[in-house]
Amino acid sequence: MKRCIELVQTNRKFRKSVNLQLDLGNGERVESYIPTRSSIAVLERYFDAVAGRRRESAALLIGPYGKGKSHLLLVLLALLGGDQKVCASLIGKIARTDAAAAEKIAAA
Repeated sequence: MKRCIELVQTNRKFRKSVNLQLDLGNGERVESYIPTRSSIAVLERYFDAVAGRRRESAALLIGPYGKGKSHLLLVLLALLGGDQKVCASLIGKIARTDAAAAEKIAAA
């Protein structure tokens, strides 16, 4: 008969949730971000607002639990914070999916 420890395993892909207060400035958490087309579109909208290219003064980000809303905002804060190493890494990842968006974000 097998022991419980032999039957139950932790999923190696499991990631703990992002907490904006606790993870702010955590480069490892930021660099673990995997940009998607939809998340890049959201980043572009926020960067357009910050750069004054949009007239919106407020935004609402809605999505189900576990979809990456906090992680996306952590990435946005990191990009706006200007840590060159982290920014270069993130912009490189974004460029692999959408080069035009990466250029726009890098210019902001």
